[in-house]
Amino acid sequence: MPVSPVPSYHPVAAAPLSSSMPLRFTVATIEGLLQQIGADRRHEKAQWRVLQRVLQQRQKQLRVFFLTVDALQVYYGRVRHSLAQLVSRLEDEMDDQAYQDKVRRRDQRQAEERLTVLEQELQDLRAYAEQRRDKKARRERQYHDMYRLPVISAQYKKKYMRARDKNSQVEQDLSEVHDAIETLRHLIRESQQDWRHAQQRMDALEVERRSTVDQLQAQQLLLKQLQQAQGYWCQFDTRHLQPCLEWLNERLRSSSMPVGPKSPMASPSVASYASPSRPMASAASFRTFSSPSILSSSSSRSSNDLHDAQWTSLRLMAVAYEQAEQHGLETWPEVIHGRDDVQFDCSMCMDTCHGWPCIDKVYTTRLLCHECYQSTRTSMIIEKKVQRFVPNDANGQPVIDLRRLSTPLVKSASKSTQLLLHECRPLLKKMKSALVLKQQLI
Repeated sequence: MPVSPVPSYHPVAAAPLSSSMPLRFTVATIEGLLQQIGADRRHEKAQWRVLQRVLQQRQKQLRVFFLTVDALQVYYGRVRHSLAQLVSRLEDEMDDQAYQDKVRRRDQRQAEERLTVLEQELQDLRAYAEQRRDKKARRERQYHDMYRLPVISAQYKKKYMRARDKNSQVEQDLSEVHDAIETLRHLIRESQQDWRHAQQRMDALEVERRSTVDQLQAQQLLLKQLQQAQGYWCQFDTRHLQPCLEWLNERLRSSSMPVGPKSPMASPSVASYASPSRPMASAASFRTFSSPSILSSSSSRSSNDLHDAQWTSLRLMAVAYEQAEQHGLETWPEVIHGRDDVQFDCSMCMDTCHGWPCIDKVYTTRLLCHECYQSTRTSMIIEKKVQRFVPNDANGQPVIDLRRLSTPLVKSASKSTQLLLHECRPLLKKMKSALVLKQQLI
């Protein structure tokens, strides 16, 4: 979002400056400093330095915020890639489940159709088997009745044997149809159970996919908001903070400080240079260009105009800075307070943490949790100072990998000085070789 243009300046009542009150780069602070110009140069310069440190502190906060957002973008880029792969895998599994469900439904439909045919065949077989049983029973009675007649009994025995064989075949066919029906019913029950389990699995996959997609969208929204905040504060740093800081640096570097205006509330106008009690000069007096009084008055007026332009420019910069900073803090307060909905993996303890991360002072692409940052802060400061003597490669990384000194520093109270020096001796040798290499490169 672009930074709002510089508004028109409206004078603000200056608040008295107090040594116990923390300074902020506001219009009231600038007006209070302008009121004290010329009273005590040493105190005035100290106040300007305090204001300079305030701006430098804000610039440091912005730099840490920019580095943190960049590191979060790299981290969320990896997370987004893994989540996208997870969504793709879930969608493939859902497609496979849908295909299996389609095959399962087709097999179940065929089994149901086959079951209907077998049930109708079973009914017909039962009727036919009833007929065969009746005929077998009739042939058996006839055979028993004609048993004593040799010629007739032989014929009835053949009829009985044939009826018995046909009945046995029908009973066997009926049993096979029964077994086939039971098998089909068991398959249909298993298919229905598999379908219910598949539906539950499909619902679970859909819930996981929706959760993953929502997580992806939330991360994209978070990154979008962080990028907007980073863009705004980057423009704030370029358009407001750096010009004000350059003005203060030039003010402190200047050996001869200009005298401020008598009224800090408004710049003096051209009419203020003409006093009503002063008589109007004649036309002849204006022709005397070589008069020393006129030359000194002209030089004084030009100097005052230059100083008034500087103070007016400072007031306008303070107004624009204050309004832009207030708008940024109200809209994107992440630069001060961070965000609680950020998730990251600590580069030191490897735990998944929630909340605003801390940035590594040396390796600025690493994210740390608050506990690891506090435990290694002293070590990082030492390591950062040592890094200045170690040359970097083409990628900007040190040619010597200096490991974290947090363990020796934290446990130094329980170790002797000789043991601590013995542990640091390899690091000192690496530093010495790095310095020799640097001198050779120079």
